[in-house]
Amino acid sequence: GLSVLSQISIGVVIGFMISVVFAAFQMAGDFFSAQAGLSFSEVLDPQSQISTPIIGSLKNLIGVLLFISVDFRMDGVTLPASMHMLRALAYSFARVPELVFDMKTLSGLLMYADQAFGVMFITALKIGIPVVGILFVTSVALGLLGRAAPQMNLMNMGLPVNIIVGLLLLFTIMPVIVPLMQESFYNIFDKIGEMFRTWPVRR
Repeated sequence: GLSVLSQISIGVVIGFMISVVFAAFQMAGDFFSAQAGLSFSEVLDPQSQISTPIIGSLKNLIGVLLFISVDFRMDGVTLPASMHMLRALAYSFARVPELVFDMKTLSGLLMYADQAFGVMFITALKIGIPVVGILFVTSVALGLLGRAAPQMNLMNMGLPVNIIVGLLLLFTIMPVIVPLMQESFYNIFDKIGEMFRTWPVRR
């Protein structure tokens, strides 16, 4: 009974830490949508049952494709992230056959949860900041242009300009975003491996 509970707990922890990466992709998309004026275009996320900006959903789908199909090297093995997840599960069976439910385990879980959230925010910032920064500069430029030429109706021009610039930027820097997404998977699996190597086990 305790062994089954231990393995269920480990599976939940692995799933949570990987889901944090996808939350980072969603967050980066939300940053982009808010700055580009695309927040009003939302789609229903069937997993969370809430409406999310379409760019966030797009980046999430790209993350799913990377998770399933794109190989990356870790611990000398080149596999997609989905296969590395199965490797992590197999490693957990060998390394942590039975959990020790005590304060040390709880504090370790909290520490690695904190590190997982750190990976999430860093990933979201790395992916979202370049586009958000350039769109901010675009908005400032439009504001200065409006002060210099008040007769121009920039209230109507601002939103289309931001959307066009944002979409062009998104497609332009996609070759940079994809490696950052892969790096986030590497970082989270590195945290998972470190967690299992240091996890207390019953002797």
